[in-house]
Amino acid sequence: MKKKTALTKMHIAPSTVCYDAVAARDSNEVGLILAAVRKRNGYSLVTFSELLRHYGVDVSDKGISKWEKGESLT
Repeated sequence: MKKKTALTKMHIAPSTVCYDAVAARDSNEVGLILAAVRKRNGYSLVTFSELLRHYGVDVSDKGISKWEKGESLT
């Protein structure tokens, strides 16, 4: 059986999806996903920062580290 990921949930009708942004923030869900994807693709913090800059997201390697640790939300 195929393992469901967060992305496969998008195939569910929006009215049936319940997303708790406060719980996601408190558990640092986004930061943990960001760190896992970055590491799985072999990017260092510096390289990932440069990649994001290429797409118009101006964030330093230290900023990404803070996102991943849940120390910063902006």
